[in-house]
Amino acid sequence: MYIQYGNYQHAIGEGALSVSQQAEYESGIAAAVRIRFEVQGRIQIADQGSVLANQGAMTAALAPLENAYFHNGLDFGLYQDDGTPTQHVLLNAATLGGTRVITPVSYPVGRGAEYSTFRNYTVAVEGLIPNYYASIVEWKETLNFSGGGPEFIFLQTLNGPPQKQVLYQQTTYKASQQGSAVGNLAYPLPPDPLWPYAIHPNRTVIDRSSPERVGATGIAFRHYRTTWSYSFEDVAPLIGDPNFWGNG
Repeated sequence: MYIQYGNYQHAIGEGALSVSQQAEYESGIAAAVRIRFEVQGRIQIADQGSVLANQGAMTAALAPLENAYFHNGLDFGLYQDDGTPTQHVLLNAATLGGTRVITPVSYPVGRGAEYSTFRNYTVAVEGLIPNYYASIVEWKETLNFSGGGPEFIFLQTLNGPPQKQVLYQQTTYKASQQGSAVGNLAYPLPPDPLWPYAIHPNRTVIDRSSPERVGATGIAFRHYRTTWSYSFEDVAPLIGDPNFWGNG
């Protein structure tokens, strides 16, 4: 098996790969998984016949390794000898913010015969994989009800207290449905009107705000906020409850 980052292919069996995964929570929801690939490898060269020649050959062998991991945003993966990808593949296009080299090529061992015909190194790459089943990270909806009873006014009199006068024995029932939702991948769709038969279409308002970057360090999420407002009116009571998280 071999490891490849971008166009750079490690020699077969050159490195040991460790994989760790950590859930990234936002508003109590596991919005993504942070995957970290760490390679512990050893580059070996054929003996060139002299110490100086070995050192030059080792320098030449390390240069493309360091150059490959100088760049972010490349695909990383562990492949079978025939080139078939294994389960441990991280595609740049599938991540939030792209793949990142979080530990550039490092050399943790400096003693012994290092840099003769071999050199031990470590390097680490990570990416943030979104949880598409938890794309909505915030949801709030409110219903307001009014109307349905008599409507009256008070007439001021020249002498004595005001007089109460009923204008209508019964008024229409009114309701409003307002809310907002935040997605970390795209704008959430607003829910359907609760009482479509009683809606005032000309009073419907759907707003989408500019995406907001969330998170001061590392790969940040982007919040996409959608708000909605519906107005209803009917001769019968409008009965219902707000949509729960994600019903829309």
